[in-house]
Amino acid sequence: MNAAPGRPSPAPALPGELRWRCRRLGVRLSRHVLLVWAESQCLEWWTARDPTGREHRRYRRFRASTSRFGLGQVEGSNRTPLGLHQVAAKIGAGWPVGTVFRFRRPVGLTWAGTCPAPGSARRGRVPLRSRRGNTSCRAWSRSKARK
Repeated sequence: MNAAPGRPSPAPALPGELRWRCRRLGVRLSRHVLLVWAESQCLEWWTARDPTGREHRRYRRFRASTSRFGLGQVEGSNRTPLGLHQVAAKIGAGWPVGTVFRFRRPVGLTWAGTCPAPGSARRGRVPLRSRRGNTSCRAWSRSKARK
């Protein structure tokens, strides 16, 4: 729907199918809603416009990536699950920004915030800083290398 000339276009609303499914399942939307669009690899953060949480507006949009194994519901398949999910716990409250967690526990490393130049580090590795401040390129790919 296009806005009339001289008027701003209306803010996008949450997809109707999401609102319909929430009503059907008896799920009340919270103040913050995250939508992940697998086909366009983006995440949208929606916030409630009013205290009742009935009207949401898109607050921010981010690039995201889903699993390289595709989409699916099988537990342990490393696929991105589809459906309606609720965040059960906030991991990392009270820790510095960039703290690296494994199995929901800090591992003593902090992400350096920069990526190496293409070809300078092995593929799939991210530079990290240890507690001593040393840079390490042996990062998250260690767990995948063992499998």
